Parts: sequence; structure tokens; C-alpha cells
Amino acid sequence: MDHTPPTAEVTTDATPKKVGKEATFTLHGSDADTGSGIACARWRTTGTPSVGWRCSDEATDTHIVRLTDGAVDVKLKPATWGSQAVYLETMDNAGNVSQSARLDYYAQSATAPASFGDIDADGKPDVLVPDAAGNLRKLGSGPSGTANARRSAGPDDSGSWAGVQYTHRGTLTYSRVDDLLAHAPGGFGLYLFRNDGAGLFTERSSISLDKPDTCRNTAGEAIDCTQHGFGSDWTQVTQIAAYGSTRGDTAVDGVLPDTSLLSIENGRLWLTQLGGSGLSWETTLISPNDERWAGYDLLTPGPAQGTEFPTLWARSRSDSTIRALSVVGSADDPDFAAFADPAAGPVLATMPVAGHPRIGSDGDLTGDGLPDLWSADASGKVTVFPGAGTTSQHPTATGFAPAA
Repeated sequence: MDHTPPTAEVTTDATPKKVGKEATFTLHGSDADTGSGIACARWRTTGTPSVGWRCSDEATDTHIVRLTDGAVDVKLKPATWGSQAVYLETMDNAGNVSQSARLDYYAQSATAPASFGDIDADGKPDVLVPDAAGNLRKLGSGPSGTANARRSAGPDDSGSWAGVQYTHRGTLTYSRVDDLLAHAPGGFGLYLFRNDGAGLFTERSSISLDKPDTCRNTAGEAIDCTQHGFGSDWTQVTQIAAYGSTRGDTAVDGVLPDTSLLSIENGRLWLTQLGGSGLSWETTLISPNDERWAGYDLLTPGPAQGTEFPTLWARSRSDSTIRALSVVGSADDPDFAAFADPAAGPVLATMPVAGHPRIGSDGDLTGDGLPDLWSADASGKVTVFPGAGTTSQHPTATGFAPAA
């Protein structure tokens, strides 16, 4: 019989820790010579105690790890600057749990500027695509690492991210990295998946976002939501896209401004302001009260037409053309008139749906100052098409180069 709890300890090296930069922490555990031996450990970054966990939960809890010869390294990226801590409990084979060990450390401010499209605080935009198992992963990450969004946590019990509408460009949680918004086609809900600061979105429960109940036209006049095809839930929404800030694409004091949401519902394009971990109480009908936006994909590359305002790219699923739509006006009075007709903007490229079922843009992926286009096939293989055009104070994309 083993009634003696094991020990736990967390250590790290003397390398300065920085926000958004990966740091290594070593988890240690030991059991008495007459004990049953260390079985596993659970680590955390909050002071809330781990309760009711078992080693067998490791398939669904990424913070449960097995120790080899009494130790294992874990890597994490501090989400904010200042004093931080890593906590650890170990469990032996008899089910005894150690006292909680704690390692305090300090995270320096990140050197990379906050940037729309960035999920892991390195200052660079990131592409998220479903892998073969249905998990959502950052482009370039290995299949054995922690998924950025686990398939089991997809919206409305979808069980896979492969068929989900998801988007990230900006934050709702006063952060320097993107949060994730997701909607299962035909599902009632739109969900906010909060970024843990290092690009992991399903370490906490998602937040369900209600539909706004006040609708307006572009002149600011109240209109009847139902008569204009805006329902009380999200079941008729065919596209969503986190657009960014309607006031321009600039971080404020190192934090991204609240993002906004473009959505297509019953063939109409809507713009909803977001903030405070939720939707505002009103939304704006950007297109006329017709169905001209039916059958289009929404892409949000950021500034791509010579101004600080984010651009909208729209792909027609009937003729495969990708067109650019631009905002004019001022930060206090942006004019979205060009968004009224998706077929009116200049053509940037033709991207057939059959060969490119999922396409997107998260900004400049190649480092040349121009936003790029990416395409993912059914297996999750991603192809990047570098943007072509001119760069000055703000980029102007006129098309795309062959695949990189």
C-alpha cells in the first residue's frame, strides 16, 4: 500500500523570458523508494488548483504529461509581460498527488510589434489549416505538437475543423495576438475561442456570441433585420471573416484594436462591430437588400489598396475570380460603398474552387511588404501565392505571383 504523495518541482535556465518567445521549463517528480513510482504530472500557468484530474485524461488535457526518468521539458510562450508562474502537481501509480510546486519568473516585453494576423506574438501573420485528423494547426508546425485548436473542441460538436468556417484577424480580449472566431455551417452559434497568448485556442472553453438585434443601413438609419434577411441566429450565415478595425490597421499602445466581423447571410453582406468579448448591439447592412453576395468567399488580407484601411478580397465561387474591394473616407467616417457589389472590384486572379476549395489571406507571409494569398487542399497541404504590386507607406496588391 502506498499512501505517501510524490514530490514536484519546476526549474528553468537563466535565459531571459520574453513575451511571445518560447521558453523551456523542466518538470521534476520523484516518489519514495518504497513508493509506487511517478505516473504522470499536470502543469498549469494559473493559480487555480488542478482538481479531479487523472493520468488517463492526457488525450484531452494537453497539460498532463508523462515523465521520463522523473523529468520532462515543456515549452510555453509567456502571454503578457511581468511576473508569471508555472505550477506543477505529480501523481504516482497509486493515485497519490503531490503538493503544488510553483516556479516564479519574469517575462520581459516582446520586441515584435503587435500585428493583425499574428497568433503567437512573433510579429508575423500565421495561417491556420485543418490537419488530416481534423485539428487546426499553424502552417509549418509539426503533427506531434499541441494543436492550435483540437478537433474535439470545434463549434457545435463538429468533431473536426475541416468543414468549419473559422477566421482570425484581431482580438476581442485586449491582446497583442489574434483570437479565433468559428461557425459550423448550418449551426445556430458563432463562437469566440480566446488565444492563450501563444496561439492555443482550445485550452479554455469557447464563448457563444449572440446575434445583434438592431440593424442599420450605411446611412446609420434603423432597418428591420428580418425584412433584410438578418435572422435571430447564425443558421443562414454562409461566410464569416474577421475584418480587423474599421478605423485602420494600427496597434494602439502595443495592443490590437477590437476586430469587426464581416458575414454573408441570405446573400447579403453585414458588418458587425465587436468588443468586450462579444458583439455590439447593432450591425450594418453593407450591401443592398438583395442576394448579390450569395456564392462568394470572404478574404481579409489587411491593407492592400494603398491605404491604412483593411481591404476585402472576394472570390466568386461561380467564375472563380478574386476581386479587391476598398474602403475610402476617414477613420471617423469610413465609406464602404465599394463593398456593395462584389462583382465590381478589379480582378486580382482566378482561383478555381475545384482545385482550391479553401483559400485565405492573413497578410504578408513572405516578408516583401505585400499581402499574399494561400490555398489549402483537402489534405491540408498549403500553397502560398506571393502578392504582386507596389509597396510604399501602404501596399497595393494588383495580383499574385506563381506559387512560392
